[in-house]
Amino acid sequence: MSLRPAQAPLPWPSSGDSQPTGSLFGPPVRRPRFWESMAISPPRSPPTLTSSPPTGAANCFSRLQIDEMTLGEAAIVPESGPTPLCSAVHTWGVSEEEMHSAAYVFFEEAKDDVVAWQASGGKPRISKGAVLPQPVFADALRWSPLLSETGERGFAFSLLLEGEPQATIEVIESRIVVVHGSFSPLSVEAGLVSTSTRLVFEGSHQEELQRVVDSILKDDELGYLPTGEVLAGRGLDKLVLRRRGGDGCQDDEAQKAWNLTKTRLKQMNSAVIAGIDAQNGRELAAAGVSAKEFALPNLRTVFS
Repeated sequence: MSLRPAQAPLPWPSSGDSQPTGSLFGPPVRRPRFWESMAISPPRSPPTLTSSPPTGAANCFSRLQIDEMTLGEAAIVPESGPTPLCSAVHTWGVSEEEMHSAAYVFFEEAKDDVVAWQASGGKPRISKGAVLPQPVFADALRWSPLLSETGERGFAFSLLLEGEPQATIEVIESRIVVVHGSFSPLSVEAGLVSTSTRLVFEGSHQEELQRVVDSILKDDELGYLPTGEVLAGRGLDKLVLRRRGGDGCQDDEAQKAWNLTKTRLKQMNSAVIAGIDAQNGRELAAAGVSAKEFALPNLRTVFS
């Protein structure tokens, strides 16, 4: 495992660097010395392929009317207001229907923004370092052959919505690279898009992720941000891989690779949800957000 200061910048990985599995940090954000703490991140191999990328209210409440905006607009919370949230995963900021129908959801950390929001009947609040779910939708799936820089052969699966590319999932051997449509190396370097628009999952990722989440559940001094993972939605299962024709064997191999890829992505869901639930439960409690104000969505039901 690698050890780095929590405030250290994360450079775009070179061919010899590694990417973290999720984000494991401590002590919790309610501690005044949080930013002086150390962050621990399990290793993940760097990307080497060249190619381009929640939920409704509790049933005993009316659907949350959440107005999210950056601080400085209408819903500014005075300093004397409720305790702000820190590093909460805003699973309540996307409708259950959207989460349910998404092909997958990735997560972006609003590091430099403060999000203001208010549940119906609740207090206006601010959220610092919010992690925002970004659902990706698709209605068509096609594949093309992929050749890595080192000569390894694989498949590039393109997710499309109304004919427009939304994301690409690259698969070579045991490596999966999920690339959102907004990704480009220059945009990431400039801070225009999040590093989570391109995620690399090696064959050992599930084991490393489970180790992180197990640590979270055992130690209240640790927290989890899902910016290095995705949640595979039910929309992924509805996609039918378009055959290219010609040599049917290649289509069969692509279908087999796609089926395995879906299985591996969905295997992450349980650990990611456990980490999110633990993180949000602690941060909401620390900020004094009660169940009467609003309840967290049941992600296990949405992504079952």
